[in-house]
Amino acid sequence: KKGKFNIIDWLNMNYIQDIKYFIDWKKSLIVTVEHIEYLFDNKYVKGVVNILKENLEDDVYPIRSFKEGTKKYMYIFDNNKWKLMKDKDFMGLIANIHSKIAGAFLRWQKDNQDIVNNTKNGRYERFMIEAFGGRRAKEVTDKEINKKLFKIIEIKDSEL
Repeated sequence: KKGKFNIIDWLNMNYIQDIKYFIDWKKSLIVTVEHIEYLFDNKYVKGVVNILKENLEDDVYPIRSFKEGTKKYMYIFDNNKWKLMKDKDFMGLIANIHSKIAGAFLRWQKDNQDIVNNTKNGRYERFMIEAFGGRRAKEVTDKEINKKLFKIIEIKDSEL
């Protein structure tokens, strides 16, 4: 236990060089047809996590996480400083990725008319379900994405 350790102060002292603002990073996320095909093969949650992972540059993440005891926190870099990530920030990130997935899905459709027009095997319908969030409740998938993202961007005690 670190006592009165302040993770935001630590982030502001150690992680402010060459970091995009969270909002700019969120807007600049790229979702390719390859990401869509990965999502089809691995389901929605793994697909979204893969998109996030591939859009994070090495160690210069504009989003970080830290576990303090049993509590878990995410932080975002905004306005030249780190701050606690709010639910609306996370939901905005998910909504942004979702809209980019929709755009990439439309591009995929244009290139895969044979699959789109085949009504016999149900493949296109399965792909469409995954592209638009999968079969599980949004709350469940969002929580899973949050949990997996947390692990990717977590600052370990050994880094402090």
